[in-house]
Amino acid sequence: MMDVKKRLLTMAVLCLLLLCGCGGTATPTSGAESARTDAGNRLTLTQTPSVSGEKYAGKAEFASFLSRAEKKFLIPGLNQAAIPQGMSYCETTGLVYISAYYKVEAVPSVIMALDAQSGEFVAEYRLYNEDGSPFTSHVGGLAVAGENMVVSAKLDQDGSYSMAVIPLAGLPNEGSHDITIKKTVALPVSPSFLSCSQGILWVGNFYHPAADYGLSTGMNFTTKTADGDFGCYILGYDLNRSDALSAGPEGFPIPDCVLVAPDRIQGMAFCNDGTVPMALR
Repeated sequence: MMDVKKRLLTMAVLCLLLLCGCGGTATPTSGAESARTDAGNRLTLTQTPSVSGEKYAGKAEFASFLSRAEKKFLIPGLNQAAIPQGMSYCETTGLVYISAYYKVEAVPSVIMALDAQSGEFVAEYRLYNEDGSPFTSHVGGLAVAGENMVVSAKLDQDGSYSMAVIPLAGLPNEGSHDITIKKTVALPVSPSFLSCSQGILWVGNFYHPAADYGLSTGMNFTTKTADGDFGCYILGYDLNRSDALSAGPEGFPIPDCVLVAPDRIQGMAFCNDGTVPMALR
């Protein structure tokens, strides 16, 4: 259990380092119409620092992590109130994708693309629903999964949790673009975080009952473990199956496996050595 806690702490520090400066007070683009007016090849967000100093530098509790870490990416949009959430790398495009949302409800969520080698901000995608309204999910989960990108969506009209599926072929590798969400997949849990490794798409919910983050309606029960009752479920879908994301009898895809995790998990990844680091809030 101690090894698990150490891995959780490591990933929590990583998240803090990557997201340092998020949630600024600058004013984002005012409304969906002005965002569309700016669409084209010119990027509307900027890749500029949002903090004057690194408060973690020199602190003993960060020493082990910083000794192995390498600064690589400056997250775009921080000075324009974009709040970064999920992150995923695509070997095919060579890009790192970062999702973000705005506190202003009328402004669409955005996915930003950075060159994995240089760290340069090269593309941005503003998300819209098919009816033309802004797609305003908090986009907490983002993963490149085969030929698609999947991202957390809001509740569907029938109250179901879902994730949006975006074909990578529809995302130009540079420039500023409006992207219409044409497909969503219903899920039994809230897709707070997403990850894809070795052909398995993982979907997990953020469970923290003390802060009113309860169980999902599709899996409304906890699982008893030696460390207590857990309500975080990480569903694994084998994308090697052509019907992996097809709806089952209850209206959502049936996972190939389910992991049970502690409270307050916000992200996870699979390492080559078989360990599963998780980010803990």
